[in-house]
Amino acid sequence: APIVAAADGTVIAGHGRLAAARQLGLQQVPVVRADHLTEAQRRAYALADNRLAENAGWDEALLRVETFRGPIWEPACGDGAISKVLEAALPPWTVIKSTDLHNRGYGTPGIDFLTADFYKHRPGWDFNIITNPPFAHVLPFMQRAVEFACYRSGGKAALLLRLACLEGQARRAFFESSPLARVWVFSKRVQFKRPGWEDTGKGGMVAYAWYVWEHDHEGPPTLGWL
Repeated sequence: APIVAAADGTVIAGHGRLAAARQLGLQQVPVVRADHLTEAQRRAYALADNRLAENAGWDEALLRVETFRGPIWEPACGDGAISKVLEAALPPWTVIKSTDLHNRGYGTPGIDFLTADFYKHRPGWDFNIITNPPFAHVLPFMQRAVEFACYRSGGKAALLLRLACLEGQARRAFFESSPLARVWVFSKRVQFKRPGWEDTGKGGMVAYAWYVWEHDHEGPPTLGWL
């Protein structure tokens, strides 16, 4: 089946096929342009086409239902788990900035997202944010991500968080005052694996979701399942 993409090269359906083609070194793949689809229709098409296979990774799942225009910053990149998928799945001209406070073997270490000078890290670029922040700093990460990415039209911030993050008075106040557009809940609990762990194929013990903020969103967030 061909890859379905928008006019700007954003992949709507076929992220897995694109990643496989790149790994095989293919220079060309069949592509169908779907310029006539609205943003909502793109998400619906992606869901219908991919059906979000139960064994899909959590970051691949996000790309099947959300599109990101412009550069992307992963400010808690760790060993590059999210960044590597973005680099494989998005158009090759997409700028992906990977940083972390600590040196975990990937990206640029020594950058504290919570205290970083945004203007220093935004020299001529308007970055979207995609990250899985440290659990102990969830609220400040949400606040900084939305402040950084959602000040402009089209800007998005997507954070992979525990579903339980919906609880709490402080987080509720932030959710209600910010442009939280969608919460994509994993119907199968996500299994986070450490190096050397055997993949049993079973779900993890904690429920997770992608929380997506979008500058242009108004009204309450919508709920979807992956």
